Amino acid sequence: MRLILLAFLIACFNQLSGINAVLYFTPRIFEMTGLQSSSAMMQSVGIGLTNLVFTFIGLWLGDRIVKRNALRNAQEFLNLERAKLRRKGQKHG
Repeated sequence: MRLILLAFLIACFNQLSGINAVLYFTPRIFEMTGLQSSSAMMQSVGIGLTNLVFTFIGLWLGDRIVKRNALRNAQEFLNLERAKLRRKGQKHG
């Protein structure tokens, strides 16, 4: 139960302090700078689209890096296992 509560609190903190809070108040912030309401809303849409594009770029890069490292680690593991098998084969053969 404690872990579930902790996960819930972390998710709430992330929502309240992250980009979602900024995006929620963006039209108001732009209106306070002197932009008209429709212009402020368009600025908010632009920020949201930029966030979306760079989120996908980050996911794509992260996926590539993780896959590359996983493949490299798997290859090293396989090489070690082959070496072990060769040594065992030489001892018994």
